[in-house]
Amino acid sequence: MAKLKESEWKALLDRVKNGGLSVSQASEEYGIHANTIYKRLSRSGTPGVDLLKMRRLEKENSDLKIILAEAMLVINREKKD
Repeated sequence: MAKLKESEWKALLDRVKNGGLSVSQASEEYGIHANTIYKRLSRSGTPGVDLLKMRRLEKENSDLKIILAEAMLVINREKKD
């Protein structure tokens, strides 16, 4: 397992929080177990679980917008007929 300096941890956590790097990608790239990254995230003030939940909700929101737009198109087509 790789040992990181505190500055490296800060950069890694910043990439996970703000750079769009997933915890699993960071785990593979840095050779650190994902649970270790999650623990560091929870100590850094922004829990990793909340970050993951937010990303899931953003994805779900995007998917729902697409479904709604498609349904509205179908409704509009049916009204014209």
